Amino acid sequence: MNRRISAAWGLAVLAITGLHLLAGHLTAAGTGTQTTNLLLNWAAPIGLSLTAVAYTNHTANHAPTASPAPRAE
Repeated sequence: MNRRISAAWGLAVLAITGLHLLAGHLTAAGTGTQTTNLLLNWAAPIGLSLTAVAYTNHTANHAPTASPAPRAE
């Protein structure tokens, strides 16, 4: 379960990094608009983060419960 959650967050952070790099490249090239900047630096990262939070909650809530260890007598 932890590996799946970590992988989801890793992918989200990787995608956000790519979006920030793309926004920076477009701005430096002079082809980025204010709307593009807003979408790539704010809207999409927030959406990806919320998706990762939802996946984390879903995965944690549907995880199998650990059974108690048997008692030694």
